[in-house]
Amino acid sequence: MVILVTRALLSGIMNVELKGLYDEDQAARQRSALAAAWVDLSESDAARRRRVAELIAAGAVEDADDNFHAAMVYQHGESLADIWRAHTLAEKAAALGHPGATWLTAAALDRWHMYQGRPQPYGTQFISVEGRWQLVSSVGDSCDISGE
Repeated sequence: MVILVTRALLSGIMNVELKGLYDEDQAARQRSALAAAWVDLSESDAARRRRVAELIAAGAVEDADDNFHAAMVYQHGESLADIWRAHTLAEKAAALGHPGATWLTAAALDRWHMYQGRPQPYGTQFISVEGRWQLVSSVGDSCDISGE
């Protein structure tokens, strides 16, 4: 008996791994409220991005969920290239019908602009300044939205 392993089955296995990387990325942000934890977070983020890059190169990022999960991992990158990759992956996820990908497409584009000191087109990125959340319109120019 010959068993054929289809690309869909293989990508289903990879989907589980990619979803796990996404889940780790999100859980790490819940645990990293302390400033000291952000150093560890940066290192684990980089390791997740490396693995996602390998999955992309292997052709294992195919459907809307895969692209969304990969985009979110890249959204927490440190370079313009990381953030731009998040944007393009989110665009693909949106085109494939992922319900949260339109927001992520905008958020990644906003972050890409913010990292360059440009105003955000959609206003999705906030920073914490002395314990208060501020909407960043451009680097050095923010608006306090805490209501106080």
